[in-house]
Amino acid sequence: MTFASIRFLRAVVLSILLFFIWILPGFSQKQVAITMDDIEQRNAYLPEDFKATMLDSIVVLNTPVMIFISEGRLFADDSIKRFRNIERWISNPLVSVGSHTYSHLYYSDTTFSFYAQDIERGLAVSMPIAQKYNKTIRSFRFPFNCLGKDSLQHHQMRNYFEAKGITIAPFSVESEDWAYSAVYEYYLSKGDTVNASVTGRRYVNQTLAMFHYLEKVCQLFYNRNVKQIYLCHDNLINEHYLPQIIRELRNEGYETISFDEALKDPVYQSSDQYYKKWGISWIYRYNYQQLKELFKEEPNDLIYTEYEALMNEKNKQ
Repeated sequence: MTFASIRFLRAVVLSILLFFIWILPGFSQKQVAITMDDIEQRNAYLPEDFKATMLDSIVVLNTPVMIFISEGRLFADDSIKRFRNIERWISNPLVSVGSHTYSHLYYSDTTFSFYAQDIERGLAVSMPIAQKYNKTIRSFRFPFNCLGKDSLQHHQMRNYFEAKGITIAPFSVESEDWAYSAVYEYYLSKGDTVNASVTGRRYVNQTLAMFHYLEKVCQLFYNRNVKQIYLCHDNLINEHYLPQIIRELRNEGYETISFDEALKDPVYQSSDQYYKKWGISWIYRYNYQQLKELFKEEPNDLIYTEYEALMNEKNKQ
């Protein structure tokens, strides 16, 4: 056999091996849905004349995104511009829309009845806008991902949403982007672009580290790639760095998919076994007793420590 024949045979064998690795469940295509909470929540729209430049980036990247609206924020200041902006989001074909309570309430701090009334108040605002663009609201995400302080509150709200045909929106990956954004915006307000840039890069690195860690957890527990759902917020650091995160995820083999497509993963049909108020990943919620030690070992960039120090400093002023 000639050297050329050996090389050809080796290439054929390698191709066959790669094919079988690809079709094995544990080596399936990596996919992620981008979800964004607190649309219209931030005040940065004010100096920008309410222009959603992050939406422009999403369009350029051709990335489906699921947005969750706290409807009360639309009435915070210049409602005409805020409503115009939210219509720009909802009318875009890449965008699906969900609700996030009218008042961005912490469910464990109130009652089921009051919380349900606040949800209805919000839906009365957002549902007509969605219907105007032939969309509907079928998903709800709890602010702070707090599903209640105990099993009673959890079950009351689950029954409520089941009767309305609305899905409680899960997530698998998040990286405290709200804390990073607060630190990032603080440095920018001081004209410290060096530390702002460092904070932005730390946010990107921490997000990728969280994806890598949850990938390993899913491989360990499910022996396959799970369709990941990334939770982030409408804030300045995402306006500046979310496009970079999406590009880097794509470079690592991720396909960006819709939220509805991600929900087709059987993992998200699992039963929630977690009845505390803390907003942990659904990967842990479904299997908390088996995975709680892995939850404690998640990558930690200590951004929350910096965020708390910053908040304490502001409170003293």
